[in-house]
Amino acid sequence: MVTTEGPRIARVPQIDLADKVLFGLTTRQVAWAATGAACTLGLWKAVTVFAPPAVAVAVCAPLGLLFAAIVFAQRDGARLDTLLWAALRTPRRPLVPAPGVTAAPAWMNTDTAPVLPRVLRSPAKGVTADGLIDLGEDGYTIVLAVSTVNFVLRSPAEQDALVAGFARALHALSGPVQIISTQVPADLGDHARAVQAHTLPHQGLREAAEAHAAWLHDASTRARLLHHRTYVAARATTRTGVDRRARDIADALAGCGLDCTPLTPAAVLELLDHITEPGTRPVGGTP
Repeated sequence: MVTTEGPRIARVPQIDLADKVLFGLTTRQVAWAATGAACTLGLWKAVTVFAPPAVAVAVCAPLGLLFAAIVFAQRDGARLDTLLWAALRTPRRPLVPAPGVTAAPAWMNTDTAPVLPRVLRSPAKGVTADGLIDLGEDGYTIVLAVSTVNFVLRSPAEQDALVAGFARALHALSGPVQIISTQVPADLGDHARAVQAHTLPHQGLREAAEAHAAWLHDASTRARLLHHRTYVAARATTRTGVDRRARDIADALAGCGLDCTPLTPAAVLELLDHITEPGTRPVGGTP
């Protein structure tokens, strides 16, 4: 696809920016501007009593420029008055800790003895018949396998629509979720065996199928192929609650062209096994 649209610029909003109240200035800027105007005017009247206007301008200009810099100048998003206030509060000498050392809290281990390896106690008590992870008193967790979309091949307008749809999906979440992106070794042996076992009536087709199966075997032996998968895990205290959360997440991601499929009990166990010991179980097929 050929497009003539130029590069896009995304502006990151400053959520901590103060409200503007007058002439595009914040309350603090208005206060500094009023103070600077009053000080400059007072100095002007005091100097013009005994000096010509040219001298008064030379005397008042540095003060006016200083207040103008305080009002308008900024560095890395911080106003000059904020930086000046931080500089004034910075200690002029190295800080010396107070006498006495506070004792460590009770939950912190201060024992320097070596700790022997122990068996990891997983919070999962088991996997139910419908593929939910039983967390005991903490409820249940459902894991959804999420499809992917090719973002690079989309037009800029389509990319904006996908980003907006994903943002709406995140805003629609009613509770915490975990997005899991994992890569596991891919096993092409099943595909190769299926090609070899498939009987075709024509000799040329059989030769092509056997050549393709040989290519799959060669690809599996020459390179370490990885299968990229994306999951979304959601938790709730009850079965009905976790089912409702799964439907809400699937409906929200459907607007981005993503399909969500709940994992089977076997796929959940396989995923937990891979997370606790990555790279040990090849994954082939779909959950």
